[in-house]
Amino acid sequence: MESPSLRAHRRQRTWQILVPLVGMTVLIIAAAVLAVRGGTPQTGTWAAISTIWILAPLLGFALLIIVLLGSMIYGFYRLFVVLPRYTLRAQELVSRVETGTRRAADGIARPFIWIRQVGAALESFLSLGSRR
Repeated sequence: MESPSLRAHRRQRTWQILVPLVGMTVLIIAAAVLAVRGGTPQTGTWAAISTIWILAPLLGFALLIIVLLGSMIYGFYRLFVVLPRYTLRAQELVSRVETGTRRAADGIARPFIWIRQVGAALESFLSLGSRR
């Protein structure tokens, strides 16, 4: 025994899915047969129009890519004109930081080096005195 909702579902499936699918399949096959058999004398015209409609979005997309590429080239040109001035400033700043860091490191290490030098000198002096 079928429920009313199942019958309604089958009826909707038939009319909303199967009938449109079969109908469009028949129309596509009929159009293909007409195209193969020669159709009308205007078939070449319609083919040209179809080609234009197919290529128009591709040409628009290609134009967009060309405009973006040209904009990027111009932007990089402008950047390379201005960039050396700022990279020189950055290089000078990094050089100053490097010099300051080196001086600080040498200042921190100087007392330790001095202590080792004094220790080595005393050790050398004491070892010479004991050999005599």
